[in-house]
Amino acid sequence: MSKKESSKDSTEMSVEVIEPGLVIIRNFLSEQERKKVAQHATALGKQGEDGFYTTNGQGKKILNTGEDRGRIYDSVHRFKGVSDYCVKAVKTARAVDPEMPDMECTHVLLNMYTSTEGLVWHRDIYENDGIGDFPIVNLCVGATCVFGFRHKHTDPARTIRLRSGDVLLFGGPCRLIDHSVLEVDLDDIPDWMETPCRFSYTFRHSPEVIGREDEFKYFRVKKHLVGQDTFQLPTDRKAHRGLPDSLTQHAGEATVLA
Repeated sequence: MSKKESSKDSTEMSVEVIEPGLVIIRNFLSEQERKKVAQHATALGKQGEDGFYTTNGQGKKILNTGEDRGRIYDSVHRFKGVSDYCVKAVKTARAVDPEMPDMECTHVLLNMYTSTEGLVWHRDIYENDGIGDFPIVNLCVGATCVFGFRHKHTDPARTIRLRSGDVLLFGGPCRLIDHSVLEVDLDDIPDWMETPCRFSYTFRHSPEVIGREDEFKYFRVKKHLVGQDTFQLPTDRKAHRGLPDSLTQHAGEATVLA
């Protein structure tokens, strides 16, 4: 286990505007807050079919994405004790970036990455990803990852290392950027983390799906990451409305994983 994180715990919070609408806040959480958030994620992940796990056709317990990643999507009310960090992060980013819109979080996506595999290139264009140009707010705890981003598919990829306690926000002119988790570094984790993994909390403004959370319970990349190649960036990002869900995402409708 790497001790790289211990040297960062004592550093102060810093805010960088990478470009208008794209802000990173380093060391946003203290070490104690990081531990608290990791404990929160771990507890949620153990809540049966509402957590990170499901059972396959052979009755074996597996991560619910069919990959080396567990996923929870739900109303912000389930994430009390963590959702306040979104409010603080948006306020902090807006103080230095006038292009970053304000945002009221309605939903949270919690991912647990358990291997070095990240997440393929995509844009957050679905109905439950949020409407308009309100920012996506991503809070990272645990293993470091390499986050890639670009505006167009033809642009060269740019990268940022997101470490435990960092927050990344993209909204306004950057709300629909193409992005990816290129790699998860399980050797770069906090000293206190017993099982190497990366917890990723993504806070979103998705008022149109309030009360419809079960429609977005499951998301499997190979089945549900559709429409990316044909998606056209809107001239007015404030008018963006996402692509609808698939029935196989719904609780009670999803096909059993092999």
